[in-house]
Amino acid sequence: MPVDSDADGITSAAIFYNYFTTLYPFADIKYRMHEGKEHGVRLEFVPVTTDIVVIIDAGTNQIEEQEELSRQNRTVLIIDHHVVNHVRPVENVVIVNNQSSEKFYNKSLSGAGVMFKVIQAYDEKYGSKILYKRFEDLAAVGIISDCMDTRNLDNNAIISNGLKNIRNNMLKALLEKQSFSISNTEMPNKIDIAFYVTPLINAVIRSGTMEEKTLFFEGFINNGSEEIITTMSRGRERQETLYQFLARTAVNLRARQNKRKENSVEAIVEQVIERGAHNNACIIVKIDQTSVPQNITGLVAMEISKLYNKPTLVLRPVLENGEFYYRGSGRASSLPGVGSFMEALNASGLMDYVEGHDNAFGVSIKDRNIMALNEFLNDYYKDVDFSFGLEVDCCMDDNNWNILVLKEFGEIMHVYGNGIPQPKFHFEFIVDVDDCRVQGKNGNSLKINYRGLTFVAFRNEDLVNRYQDLSLLGRSLKVEIIGRSQINE
Repeated sequence: MPVDSDADGITSAAIFYNYFTTLYPFADIKYRMHEGKEHGVRLEFVPVTTDIVVIIDAGTNQIEEQEELSRQNRTVLIIDHHVVNHVRPVENVVIVNNQSSEKFYNKSLSGAGVMFKVIQAYDEKYGSKILYKRFEDLAAVGIISDCMDTRNLDNNAIISNGLKNIRNNMLKALLEKQSFSISNTEMPNKIDIAFYVTPLINAVIRSGTMEEKTLFFEGFINNGSEEIITTMSRGRERQETLYQFLARTAVNLRARQNKRKENSVEAIVEQVIERGAHNNACIIVKIDQTSVPQNITGLVAMEISKLYNKPTLVLRPVLENGEFYYRGSGRASSLPGVGSFMEALNASGLMDYVEGHDNAFGVSIKDRNIMALNEFLNDYYKDVDFSFGLEVDCCMDDNNWNILVLKEFGEIMHVYGNGIPQPKFHFEFIVDVDDCRVQGKNGNSLKINYRGLTFVAFRNEDLVNRYQDLSLLGRSLKVEIIGRSQINE
């Protein structure tokens, strides 16, 4: 069983392993972590003694690999949710994919969601009929992590039940490690998972060593471990449970990853400005093999997309059969009129492949086609306004100040998720400088109190400096704020 390289892949594989080893304690299930940010099966890593190959959260479009495994008289089970690009029945290959059947209505399930449905069906036919519920917390994390639409009632039910019943000890440790930022470690909401748990899992996959990644996955599947890890910290001995040790490792890896990401984004921005790439409808960046670590290409593409408010491709050269290709990651934010960036690229007819999700995917294109693609996208998006602007849901000033409305929206944090964003409010008022305060350990956050509300801008050194300069000029300041309503607990 190859373990796919993201949070949804980790949770999908963990659900499969945990369920079947619980139901069948003597089952011999072998797994392998990918060395890099990879997906699907690699034939050279399938042990010769393996009879059944299970590919989870990938594999639907790996036709050649399916055929080769079939020729080797192996049975292949694929449990996936990605768009089906190729259909070719292969002997001894079974594909369970929610995109393939008109009778299955929830097309918004992630890999972990489809995996959860599989063990539910298996449990109802062959198992205890309730065992599958133990793994709903992992399914919830997978669905959230893969940015699936939470307006879907089926997804919402899995997420709601899963986050109210956290059973996995590795997941508990990650939540506890992030307890300062998380609303409730025992019953977190979707935003808690998306902002404070998923990034830790993905950081281990992208930036960890093979040993760290394997040990981290084992944390999700060894739920009863009592192992104590002893390390040294500042000259003193430190003892932690296995899960606490892995959670701390994840935090450290994310900090290291973020530093690499910042350096990479800075280098790419210089290139974008120098070459005028930001004047096009889509930012297409060619990088060398060293400027951006391969395992964070998608993260960097997302940062560039947010920075310029445009769809982005970050590509590196690959020589294959005497021809240069550019391969990498595509990302796009949900802007009005942009729609599916994947669909736009496929419509060009110039791509070798675009595989993943609508606005987050891997790509390949021949070098000689990039200029034509740029021209196509300029025409494709000619009616889209990419100018910077922030859409808000409500504007408040002294004439319509309403704390009760803000309180109501702040009290339903469990509702918000992908497809159901937190409402954004625009405020404009004049405040006395005595009602403003610089705070935070590093003095880089600004707090404003006004008419029963507290406004906080975290980790914004430029804003703090600007406030301090302006506060010297007078006793009052005109402020304009866009923010989301939350209850301070």
